Amino acid sequence: MALWPAWRPGATNSRIRFSLFKDEMTRFTAKRLGTKPIIHPGLAQTIGTNINGPSAIRVPDWLKAPLGRYYLYFADHRGDHIRLAHSDRIAGPWQVHEPGALRLEDSGFPTRSSELDPPERLRESVATGDLRPHIASPDVHVDQARRQIVMHYHGLEIDCTQTTRRAVSGNGLEFRDPQPTGADFYARVFEWQGVTYAATLAGWLYRSPDSGQTFTGRTRLGDPATRHVAVFPFGDQLFLVFSRIGDAPERLLISRVLTTGSWRSWRLSDPRELLRAETPWEGAGQPVSPSHTGPADEPVNQLRDPHVLSEGNHLWLFYACAGESGLALAQLNRSGSDRE
Repeated sequence: MALWPAWRPGATNSRIRFSLFKDEMTRFTAKRLGTKPIIHPGLAQTIGTNINGPSAIRVPDWLKAPLGRYYLYFADHRGDHIRLAHSDRIAGPWQVHEPGALRLEDSGFPTRSSELDPPERLRESVATGDLRPHIASPDVHVDQARRQIVMHYHGLEIDCTQTTRRAVSGNGLEFRDPQPTGADFYARVFEWQGVTYAATLAGWLYRSPDSGQTFTGRTRLGDPATRHVAVFPFGDQLFLVFSRIGDAPERLLISRVLTTGSWRSWRLSDPRELLRAETPWEGAGQPVSPSHTGPADEPVNQLRDPHVLSEGNHLWLFYACAGESGLALAQLNRSGSDRE
């Protein structure tokens, strides 16, 4: 995945819409829960050592015989299935459901490298196996009206582009009917004022004409260096949590989304730092250096892949720690407001 040619860490770009707000903006702090990752390779051999892309739901009351009160979906950067853990408490302990939730062969994406037709620049990566069929970055939601669980996830197309598909489930364990959505990869789907949107890699914002089944038009909302994002509403405000490829260290930032006017004119407040690696299990003992695209197969000083679960008056922040070495949990707390 190439960044915009004009972008480099620390650079500015006139097409990136950051803004100073003239009204009050709620501020948040993140408080870690526990003294270790909630998901780590030691929980089960089936999840491997590359762990990223958390997405959690509170299991709906209509779901029969659930494994637990909470389901946590996650991935391997080059994985052949979407992982799943469950717990009766948000802070854990979490238990891995070893069969997982969605397998590559049921995803609608190619399953073998021989099916791929890569462009010249990617042929070597396919030949070496660095780029191969996979599914990852689950984004899971409860559709109360239809009594189904909806998963958005990304994979590799025949031409080696990466896109987002959508599948549904009646129990949160087996997903069916995978369909293309038209959105770029690393999609986080959210609803705002009755309309469904998706925020993706590289700062793209998509709008859906059909409640999240497909995404058509798009506009650049955030920094082209944006990796994963989380989007959540708080009162009448909308917030974006994200990390950026190239930051040293890569860490979690937060901006408010100013949603006045057309969605194509939305813009972000100047980002504030929300959380960085401060413990050994988050990678704080590793050297500080600019992050890169692609997987992190060894512990690094990076926090990635935020996901926010809103539950009543609580906001839970899940994130990948030490690059892609595990998943951790924090609570977002309002710390007042200020005038930008």
